[in-house]
Amino acid sequence: MSQKADRSDIVMNMVDALKRFESMSYVEVFQIVGEISILNVQELDISDTKKRYSLSFLPGEKFSGLQCLCMMYVGFKKTRPDISPKMDWESEYKEAIDIYNSG
Repeated sequence: MSQKADRSDIVMNMVDALKRFESMSYVEVFQIVGEISILNVQELDISDTKKRYSLSFLPGEKFSGLQCLCMMYVGFKKTRPDISPKMDWESEYKEAIDIYNSG
């Protein structure tokens, strides 16, 4: 994944993912994470803001590549923190947690 994303976009997409997942069960979150993983993460374009990806576990919605990867990152942190999503977004995640908790 060689594309770049703006740090603030990553943080805000993570905040959105935290909000989305707050009322979901472990299984629901893990299903979404698994589906995004299957999309072939290498093919997700995080610099393209067009919402072109559909997820069967979130029907009726489309997501950008960055939204998908942020949901996957947050989902792994919530369900399987022992698995590294191979993205160096720990500082962004911590900032998203702070924003989420303050709201």
